[in-house]
Amino acid sequence: MRRYLILLLFFVPSIILGANTSQVTNVSNSSRIYKTSFYLYAGREYEFRTESSSDTFLHLLYNSNSQITYNDDCGSNCSGTQGNLNSTIIFTPSSSGYYNLMMRHYSSGVVGAVSTIKQYENGTLKWSTTNRPVGGYKITIDSWDTYSQSSPFFSFRYIDFYYLNRSKEDVGGAGSSDTVMYLSDNYGRNITDFDDDNGASYSSKIPKLSGSCSSGCKVIGGGYPYSSSSEGNAKLVVNVRTTFGDIDFDGLSSSLETVLGTSSSNADSDGDGLNDYLETLGSGAVALPWEGSDPMVEDIFIEIDYMPVDSSRYSNPDFTNYYPAARTVFMQGNQGIDITEEMKYAFSHHDSTRVHIDVDDQIPHHNWMRCGDADDPNEDDINMDTMVANYFTSARSGIYRYIVFGDSLNKNYQTGDIVGMSCGGGRMMVALSPYNTSPKRNEYTSVTLHELGHDLSLTHNGSDDSAGCNDGNSRIFRSVMNYHYVGQFGYVPRIYSSDSRFRYATDAPNTYASPYEPIVLSDYDGTYGVDWDVDWSIGSSDIGCVDDPTVSTKQACEENPDNELCDCTFNAYTSGRLDYSGGGAIMGNAVMGSFEDETATLSPEERAKLMETEIPIIGVNGVVVSKNLKTLISSGEFVKKGLKEEKEKVQERDIKKLLGQKVIDRYNKLLKEKLHKRSDWKDGKNYFVNEKSGKVEFNESKYGYQEKE
Repeated sequence: MRRYLILLLFFVPSIILGANTSQVTNVSNSSRIYKTSFYLYAGREYEFRTESSSDTFLHLLYNSNSQITYNDDCGSNCSGTQGNLNSTIIFTPSSSGYYNLMMRHYSSGVVGAVSTIKQYENGTLKWSTTNRPVGGYKITIDSWDTYSQSSPFFSFRYIDFYYLNRSKEDVGGAGSSDTVMYLSDNYGRNITDFDDDNGASYSSKIPKLSGSCSSGCKVIGGGYPYSSSSEGNAKLVVNVRTTFGDIDFDGLSSSLETVLGTSSSNADSDGDGLNDYLETLGSGAVALPWEGSDPMVEDIFIEIDYMPVDSSRYSNPDFTNYYPAARTVFMQGNQGIDITEEMKYAFSHHDSTRVHIDVDDQIPHHNWMRCGDADDPNEDDINMDTMVANYFTSARSGIYRYIVFGDSLNKNYQTGDIVGMSCGGGRMMVALSPYNTSPKRNEYTSVTLHELGHDLSLTHNGSDDSAGCNDGNSRIFRSVMNYHYVGQFGYVPRIYSSDSRFRYATDAPNTYASPYEPIVLSDYDGTYGVDWDVDWSIGSSDIGCVDDPTVSTKQACEENPDNELCDCTFNAYTSGRLDYSGGGAIMGNAVMGSFEDETATLSPEERAKLMETEIPIIGVNGVVVSKNLKTLISSGEFVKKGLKEEKEKVQERDIKKLLGQKVIDRYNKLLKEKLHKRSDWKDGKNYFVNEKSGKVEFNESKYGYQEKE
């Protein structure tokens, strides 16, 4: 096993000069850009015309997506059905083959505009389509050029362009992460590069290892043309990578980190266990920025699956009534309480942490759930490893935590009310009990946050009497980690009106309320009651932090005062903070070093290469997210390669000879869905060949539509 030594790398100044600068640009109303393809024959004259009330802009491209020509306003080539702001391209190809036509709006941020497109061959109308989207967003970027040199010493400058939807949780955020991007010069008139799915989770990425743009440099970004859900807020990121320009080896250049405000010496700037590159640009099938991440704000991501109830065992309400996939608010009294919102509010009391929850799938019912041990063939049970393997989205491993809601835990463990269990590694279970006939939503919430607290390295602080209600547990320690409040009330008493009922801690150690102001409990019907059971026997300072075991209300302090924490409300956090990494593993290259002494003779660039290829990227709870930094940065490209391989497996003939581009685009999107959901595609079940037309068509019952010409 290789060992690492701390090493100070010798950074030599780069001799590369140029106008390149890293940049981040947020845009609103990133609308769809339409692109289609045609097979054109050499020597024939083709006309492409738009008919719309909008100001269209056409680009004709080779199959490689480099540009042939463009047109903004049709001018003298307008037909009687075209307005002056419509576009016309007339072209006679010198060779037969596939060509691409891209249509966008002259202005940026236009949503809802549509156009008809017509294609003529030697004056005869050959093809027409209506209501195609006219959108896109044109962004000015600095002039740029790449550079690579191996002598007298190795140095380089590469540039990566990313275009991704900004956040589905923002107002106006897109409903999907799918974007397209064009790179251009001449103020957007000349397209030089195109990408659809090279980035994370169908976002766009154009890596430039060669080339330049001296003036009028633009990025034209937009949503995937066949889905309005791809429209919304978006972000352009330009990452200029240079020799030794990434000091913390997180994949973001130091110049980009200056723009972002992140640390160039710490791969996890906000300390939430997630690498800065991952939170800024995503990885593989996970577009974390679209899901709401920010490298400067602590984020926790959770996937929740749930089982239906077995009504034959007991009459408890189905869990879907309490936490449905649609997140319908369940009403208790006069106030609607949503578990999702309660969890978010609880974390707002702790470093302003943001919680992102995806209620994903209803999974098959089992009588029992368990953390360890193999599934028992004699019992209707299922263990956490099986649930993770079958139902947890594998691409989220090391990024998302996983919670399963079901009927009951291991029958040898569970005896009473709603209970939970942390299985370690970011995996948790919350369950009804067969003996609990009237569960309340606050019980689900408090137990869920209690188990999540364990995953964040929190303990019971000595308040671990499972009976819950008796004096073995402190009533001063106001935390959802205290069995007294989880078991008896299902929520924590509120000292101040702004307190969360499900908080891990509330007050700083030196703050307290007046001894004449009793602790109040917030009822769900909007009324307030008084917890008269709390007996403050030594003065108002008890309401803050009691560290004297002789005056603590906790039995554990009286029995073992030397080894037990007493009533500090911050639950012995490290520096008053939660441990987001779930045990100390920090995502990113925690050790800047090289291998043992045999590397002493290596050059700085060789050492840097080792850092990129030999040190894994570690996620929350110590899970390996990527085998190395190079793989992390290229993960979107690997997904795209997988799509290509999947396509080769599925198709039995050259579909381009059979189908129009409209069907091809749909076909490719469904292939992506197949890869994402890992479903089995079968001829006759998922798609079929129309005997009359010879075209591939899709099963309408599975996908909700059937593509027809």
